[in-house]
Amino acid sequence: MESDLKIQLGILGENISYTKSPLLHSLINNHRNVNLEYKIYDIPKNKFENNLNDELRKIDGFNITIPYKEKIIPYLDYIDPVAKQIGAINTVVVKNKRFFGYNTDIIGFIKTVKLHIKEFNKYFPVLIGYGGVSKAVIFGLEKLGFSQCAVIGGLNDSERENIIRNISPSLQMKIVNMIPSDLPKLWINATPIGTNKFPNIPNDFIKINANDFLLDLNYSPNPTYLQKWFDNIHHKVAKSQMSNNVKSVNGIYMLIYQGIASEEIWFPKINFVNLDIRKIIGKM
Repeated sequence: MESDLKIQLGILGENISYTKSPLLHSLINNHRNVNLEYKIYDIPKNKFENNLNDELRKIDGFNITIPYKEKIIPYLDYIDPVAKQIGAINTVVVKNKRFFGYNTDIIGFIKTVKLHIKEFNKYFPVLIGYGGVSKAVIFGLEKLGFSQCAVIGGLNDSERENIIRNISPSLQMKIVNMIPSDLPKLWINATPIGTNKFPNIPNDFIKINANDFLLDLNYSPNPTYLQKWFDNIHHKVAKSQMSNNVKSVNGIYMLIYQGIASEEIWFPKINFVNLDIRKIIGKM
């Protein structure tokens, strides 16, 4: 696809005017002489199938976000084994009007944890919420070597329990109900709490200890409101317990890493290894 020929990509979702994906993929491809268009396909649920079988089969590939990461699956001609295990798709390659589905969220999550959380294996992971990217996070935790995790929060206990019940047979890692009090926690926020839409953090959102770490999967604003809340409380707790380390990171790195992984699927012959991540963040 590297030529004067126009490459057409995009992102599929509903109510996603806020997305930074077009800017991200423009920045990722800045080093290339390529005619690339990345479009937002903001499609309501009642028009999903018509748009999928019409406009989207005519382009080269697209990312997928809420609420279509699972809904896309029956329309795929091929599902990558990792994506099939996770049960969610965020990247599609289109070849001859056929859809090939992948999941790069798991790649972005694993890379974020490895590169930005020191000694990550000392923490007990607690996932807050069960929407969107949560399945990729759970499988990512297993690949990172965790033997247990907990899933809390959300609005519906029975829905959360049903998701855990469905995903558990595919895991070697155990999802447990009790959060150990004697281990530092890696809190992973998969809810919209802390974004511009939900800036007010409930006082009892999570109980923070001095050695805990927050990975907020949201990335706007940067830092997120949840990060500010967490860092403020953590500073008070840590000060009383003689600890003063940086203890939070948000989802901007995961966004970039999963975006690069999508590009590597769309353009397998192109080298994206030497991208300046900090420069990309600075322009977002």
